[in-house]
Amino acid sequence: DQCSLQFLTWKSVFLLTLASAKRRSEIHALSIEDGHFRFNKDDGSATFLCETGFLAKTQLPSVAPVPFTIPSLSAVCGQQDTDRLLCPIRALKFYLSRVKISRGNRKRLFLPLKGSGDISAASISRWIACTIKKAYSSLSDRDLASLKIRPHELRALSSSWAFVNHTPLDDILKATFWRNSSTFSSFYLRS
Repeated sequence: DQCSLQFLTWKSVFLLTLASAKRRSEIHALSIEDGHFRFNKDDGSATFLCETGFLAKTQLPSVAPVPFTIPSLSAVCGQQDTDRLLCPIRALKFYLSRVKISRGNRKRLFLPLKGSGDISAASISRWIACTIKKAYSSLSDRDLASLKIRPHELRALSSSWAFVNHTPLDDILKATFWRNSSTFSSFYLRS
């Protein structure tokens, strides 16, 4: 609750992207409109649905958008556990509280850091890349360049982590709108 809005935004976007394995366009299209977003009081999770009319890159037009739920780490982390600081729901609650006054009638979940306009999907990518660069700021410029930071790689890491931790492959494919496992194994699966 003490960090700048910039760092809070970056953290919220990064953790939500990591937890959901969504593309930047899907994170960009998240809405706080009625029926598109809610905190679940029973377990502390949050349920999301992209704005009306949004179609994910590989989503078939005949397939209705499906809400997705991100669990809260509060169910598994105690108050003294530092891992609770990595909870996307906790970060999102702080973020929403911080932007409440400046939100106005804007319905997109994430707002620009300055001004009253709108963000682009490229903003989401930029914020993710900045978060990763900030996390590795102790590296030399040469070592940082060797990381080849690409925000889309977060999608690969997220889905791979889910797979390694025994999330059913069908659940991963459904969440990412991949039609078959070969897309995952050929292009996204990481060791």
